Amino acid sequence: MSEGRRIAQRDKQRLGAILLAEGYTQQEAGKVVHRSARTVRRWLWQWRHDPEAFNMEVKNN
Repeated sequence: MSEGRRIAQRDKQRLGAILLAEGYTQQEAGKVVHRSARTVRRWLWQWRHDPEAFNMEVKNN
């Protein structure tokens, strides 16, 4: 597995754990995590810097 894929996998696992901790169901978290690596990385950044906007964007997508 390439370094890029490994990082993307790690980011998706991290986002999934965050979503479960935020109260999303396993099914909802699974749908969100199957987005592109770029989207997942953007949402992780947003979660760190603006949690309110993160929740709104995840719910709308």
